[in-house]
Amino acid sequence: MLQFFSTPQHGWKLALCVIGTIVVFVAIMALIHPTANAVKKRITMVLAFAGGLLYLLEFIVPANVYIGRTVHKVDGKDYSAVVTSAGPNTPGAAFQPGDTFLKWGKAATPDHDALNAAIANAAAGQIVPVTVLRNNAPASVTFTMPPAPKPAAGEGDNVPPVTAEKLGLSVQDTGNPFTPFMAPLGSALRIFLALALLLGIVNLFRVNGRTLFRRRAGSWYALAFFFGFFAMVTVWALTYYHPGVSEKVAQTASTATEHFVPGRMGQYSGWYNVVYNGGFNALGSTMFSLLAFFIVSAAYRAFRVRSFESILLLGSALIMMLGLTPLGTHFITGSIPLDSPYSFLKLERISEWILLVLNGAAQRALLFGIAVGLMATSLRIWLSLERGQFFDAEM
Repeated sequence: MLQFFSTPQHGWKLALCVIGTIVVFVAIMALIHPTANAVKKRITMVLAFAGGLLYLLEFIVPANVYIGRTVHKVDGKDYSAVVTSAGPNTPGAAFQPGDTFLKWGKAATPDHDALNAAIANAAAGQIVPVTVLRNNAPASVTFTMPPAPKPAAGEGDNVPPVTAEKLGLSVQDTGNPFTPFMAPLGSALRIFLALALLLGIVNLFRVNGRTLFRRRAGSWYALAFFFGFFAMVTVWALTYYHPGVSEKVAQTASTATEHFVPGRMGQYSGWYNVVYNGGFNALGSTMFSLLAFFIVSAAYRAFRVRSFESILLLGSALIMMLGLTPLGTHFITGSIPLDSPYSFLKLERISEWILLVLNGAAQRALLFGIAVGLMATSLRIWLSLERGQFFDAEM
């Protein structure tokens, strides 16, 4: 069961999984909706506590503790690199889900990192003898290394190292007894997020559709929403997914050029660039550029000298601006040699010290406070102590 939920699906299987997930979600919502609010609250509390407890236990329980079959002990050594799935690039008879790697060639592979190191040292085309633990007994299989990968465009002669994932193997360290549940739980969380996004899209359709059909004020904005939504979805689908591709291939932009005529792919990419880069990104840049006027206004009010703190703020801002421009680095302190005992007076040195020392310490303190607050908020949510619209007004 865990293997099914943690194995990526493609083609018609992916479509069936998506449709099945939506059907199950609608059915669960239909069952929960008529229940009392107190029941909904208890269900939310139990699920939140169970999920948080699982993540907490997986984090605090040591990974090298031998509990049952969590870590396989062979000749007094722990092995934890286990196959979760084998892709189309690996022969089906070679590796099976549940195999624990003992040796790749002559090198022992106690964990995922050691396995990847042994794979990277194998030569292209070499027939590698592999020893795995299958059904509590050592088994010998062979694997033929594929040709060496070609460097990506712009990377020169830098060839990326070969790893288990690039060979079509999905391998993970079993860790503690709770680690195998992390991948299915992560998949479930992503599904919940996708369904929540679906509910948000449905709500947007309801609100904008009501505004458009009733011809209320601002109906043009609703029309722009529908036009932009369907245009973006259509161009995205034409760019990333095309008919006629093998169902075993996960069709993405990075692999599209390997299966289609470059001219046709260039046409689809051009549409995507026009709608997304030329439309959506341009609108986002316009919104942020409007904020520049408010930032200038806020900076003017903040830099008004009224107290000692405002003097420090104005002085440090002035030094930083001069230390990052030729006016300060060349015309003001440019005459001070770098090997001079007074080189610490150069504006670029002072601005760097302010940025890395003073500002760095303040940033770390701020991040520490945010982390403590985040931990406290997470505990309140996990223990259902957080109060809000759902837990107060509706309950």
